[in-house]
Amino acid sequence: MDRTIKFKSFDGSDLVGTLAGEEHDDHGVLLVHGLPSDKDEWGFYSDFARFLENGSITSLRFDFRHCGESEAGSLQDVSMSEFVNDIDAAYWELKSKLRDSANVYLVATSAGGGLSLKWLTTCRRKVHKVFLMAPVLDYVFEVTGRKSEELSGTPRTLDDLSLQTLKRSGRLNDDAGYGRQMVNDAINFDAVDEILASRSDFTIFHGDADTVVPIDFSREVSRRCPNVKLVELPSCDHGFSAPGDEDLTDPRTKANHERVYHEVLGAIR
Repeated sequence: MDRTIKFKSFDGSDLVGTLAGEEHDDHGVLLVHGLPSDKDEWGFYSDFARFLENGSITSLRFDFRHCGESEAGSLQDVSMSEFVNDIDAAYWELKSKLRDSANVYLVATSAGGGLSLKWLTTCRRKVHKVFLMAPVLDYVFEVTGRKSEELSGTPRTLDDLSLQTLKRSGRLNDDAGYGRQMVNDAINFDAVDEILASRSDFTIFHGDADTVVPIDFSREVSRRCPNVKLVELPSCDHGFSAPGDEDLTDPRTKANHERVYHEVLGAIR
């Protein structure tokens, strides 16, 4: 049964989550959504939570600040450290609902994937296993649409068009609307360094036809990091969707989701 949980991030920002499953369980899964999305992740997480609950595993999915039901505001004003603190607050909220000896697992999707890597290396919390779903691993690409090596100049700078856009509107990436703080955070984020520093075991699930977050980044990271296992889902776009299924309702998409759910549950057990 789903229960609404309200809690605060480090700076007092109001966060809202949904707890599914029994309290005082031996296993807990923290579900971190992408941007701009919310705790249900277009049904992927709400269905996942029910699946885990049927497997006697408790989960907490939550809204980042300025997303879903959490404190209102604009993503233009948020830094990576604020998102990291939101994840940390959700982690402790989940921990408080479990047995002291319970194992905590992390599932993070899209932009939430890279943010969760930063959380793992910044906060050093105990997480048993990590599962990343089509993760953003190059934040320069996420913010600007260009790969890090394409940046011009020494020292590196944004291209002229991005600089003009940022100066005019105060943000980049029309989808999420990242502002200057995330732009500056992006250039200092290296997924390989974060993964190797975390010392966790990672499984990455990624569609090989992803048009939003290219699978190339996941392939590169899995090649360079021995603690990463990459599971490629054939003919899947972002969200493991079937071709053309933008709202993630196609039965083929749901079948892809079921495959991921079963593989994660098998790894937990």
